[in-house]
Amino acid sequence: MTITQAPGKTTTAQAPAPRPRLNLEPYLYLLPHALLFFVFTVYPVGYGIYIATHRWDLLAETQAFVGSEYFRNLFTPGSPQFEFFWRTLINTAFFTVVTVPLLVASSLGLAVLLHRPIFGRAFSGPSFSCPAS
Repeated sequence: MTITQAPGKTTTAQAPAPRPRLNLEPYLYLLPHALLFFVFTVYPVGYGIYIATHRWDLLAETQAFVGSEYFRNLFTPGSPQFEFFWRTLINTAFFTVVTVPLLVASSLGLAVLLHRPIFGRAFSGPSFSCPAS
């Protein structure tokens, strides 16, 4: 491109660089995952935090904000939630420690038994065919 500024003087100027075009295709591929992640993870966690910091009453129009009061009660001896929380936590830990190894061992044992050759396993039985119509 040649630009004439004054008689007898010419300069060459470069064309402006094209603006980079935003490619939306990768974002469209990510959209279903992002939507499901938000609906099933981000929203429930946020709503759970909202519920945990409010005195929740289904019949009330508004829920009173209590902040971290409920969480402080979990660690304050003598509060109603203290005994219940720690008893529940110990029971859950005991249940997990007992059941997980038993389930893994029984599943592994069953898999080993099914992997062995079993007499009659390859027998296919009589073959039935449908009569032609």
